[in-house]
Amino acid sequence: MTDAQIIRELTIGNVEIPNLDSGWSLLVKGLLTKDDGRRWGYDEVVKWLGGARDIPVYYETGTALSTAKTPYRMPFRLGDTDCLNVEELAWTLARTPTLWFSGRSLLLFEVRRWLEGNMMFDEAAKLGDHISDPDPERALFRFVHANSKGPFSVMGKTIDSGSLEVFLQRVAENEADQAEVRVAELLRDGKLAKLYDEYAKNVKISGAARDRFFYILLLFMEKKELHKQLEYFQVLRNPGAYVWPALYTVEEWVDLKKPVHSLWLESAGGFSGLETIDALRKIRVVPLRRDTFEEMNKNFILPGEILNMFRYARHYAMGKLELKYRLDRGLLVAREPALESLELEHLSLHEYDRFAQAQIRHIPG
Repeated sequence: MTDAQIIRELTIGNVEIPNLDSGWSLLVKGLLTKDDGRRWGYDEVVKWLGGARDIPVYYETGTALSTAKTPYRMPFRLGDTDCLNVEELAWTLARTPTLWFSGRSLLLFEVRRWLEGNMMFDEAAKLGDHISDPDPERALFRFVHANSKGPFSVMGKTIDSGSLEVFLQRVAENEADQAEVRVAELLRDGKLAKLYDEYAKNVKISGAARDRFFYILLLFMEKKELHKQLEYFQVLRNPGAYVWPALYTVEEWVDLKKPVHSLWLESAGGFSGLETIDALRKIRVVPLRRDTFEEMNKNFILPGEILNMFRYARHYAMGKLELKYRLDRGLLVAREPALESLELEHLSLHEYDRFAQAQIRHIPG
């Protein structure tokens, strides 16, 4: 092999491993994994040397291209890249954002003509199943993931929960490229969840499975404004920084054998992603930050009715709205030694508001 052939083999194909004892094969695959984030390092090698043989290996499911050894008679030229088979073409399309915006014509004309020129008439006929879709984005998506054993990709972008948050942040700061803007639109419209559902059902990747949290996250973000989506991502990163209601009634606690949480949900920091999304669905609003609540509670005598609203998921959204209404209009009674003994928190909201308005009228000047 020439140097160029060796570089190409290392870049786009898994290194071929000869027949070895299973233990040695495990070590070699771990060290030759394409994805450097999943490649074995010091810890895995130490475990292997210690006799462990159940260490995860991602050699087959890394970022490698098709291992097909026989190139087509004529390569498909994409920019500076020669794609030697349909798998390489799909892999390149999956990672090239600019091509997604011209992909429909690419599929309809050039790819089919290329396949026919290589005497791949069956493959050219199968291509018709993809390009018959009236939605050009979905047509290209189906072509890419029917022929590329890669991660979930749309608009030339590999998408997971982490990269999705980055894209949304870039859109909010007007720094996103055309593909990232389109991904954000697909998320808001609910189309991204449908594409991921199709990807998870139809793409055959060894060892891969639907990421349930990611799928539920896509469904949860549907129809929400961009600033709300970013706020929810912040909550998912650190649920312990927010005020949560009692998520379970006593009856549910008996059935589920879970603790009945108070206003301060001390275990929120240990929530899983799915549990946090479930809690957000129940309260139907971005929760109140704990430090914000503590600051208000320090400076104001808060109405008892509102505090009670924050204790139950079904009233949580209303409690946040009521508190914001009074804070914006200066209707929260400031804590003063002379008022502490009046038990204002036991007044009805109507009585509390009347007292707050009277206090405002008596402020000098």
